[in-house]
This record gives sequence, C-alpha cells and structure tokens, in this order.
Amino acid sequence: MAQKNADRGRRNLLKKLAVGTGTVATLGILPEKWTKPVIDKIIVPAHAQTSEPQCSFIIDNQAIITDPPIAANIVYNGITIPPGTSQTLNGVLNSQITAESFDATTGDPRDLAWYVNGSYDSSGPSITGTLDRCGEIVIRGEIT
Repeated sequence: MAQKNADRGRRNLLKKLAVGTGTVATLGILPEKWTKPVIDKIIVPAHAQTSEPQCSFIIDNQAIITDPPIAANIVYNGITIPPGTSQTLNGVLNSQITAESFDATTGDPRDLAWYVNGSYDSSGPSITGTLDRCGEIVIRGEIT
C-alpha cells in the first residue's frame, strides 16, 4: 500500500513539474504505471573498440658484437635506435618493432640469434614483433 502511494506521489510530482516548466506535451508521454527499463545491449563507439593503451617503452638495443663486427638497428614507428644505445619512446601497445642485423664493416645482412628480455625468440638477419607490454624492452643478438 505504501508503495502504491509512493508511485502515485512520484507521478503527480512529474505532472506538476511538467506543467510548471511549460512542457504540457510531456504528459502524454509519461506512462500510466512505472516499469523498470530494459537494456538489450550497449554499443561501444568504433574508436573505443580498436584503440590500444598508450604507454612508454625503453628500448635497449644490446645487439652489438665486436668480433666479427656485427650490429643491429632497431626500428620502431620510423625511429631508428642504433646499436649499443637505449631510447625512451611513447607508443601504443601491440605496435610493431623490427631489428635488422648487419656486418658493421660491409653493411651486409648477418644472421643472429635474437633474444628479447632474455628469452630466445628466433634467428636470422631480422626479427619483427609487437610490443605487448610497457616498460623496458631489451633486444640482444648473439652469433648463431
């Protein structure tokens, strides 16, 4: 009984507010009885579905060998990180990074065993991967 009185009181309040603000037309829109709204689905904007979080990467290029002289350039978003250097970059998770090894004297491609953060990844003259975490990324090459 108290619930019915509360519902009636809310409806009367809405009617008075509608009349008081000059929006008499809304009276025909208001339902006779309050019902709980039903949400079938929520549609997320397209850009929210595809955007990746921004973060900072510290790329540490340790792919340098002195004998024979082999080095590697790491390329991230068009930025080259030379051998033996470290650079802090801002970017997006799951963006692509490439390292290419070469003979430091002739410039010819050279095979290396590639290690990323201490774990073996692959071997060959280049490695391509994605940055799947923020923070420091150490890329190192060893003679195969």
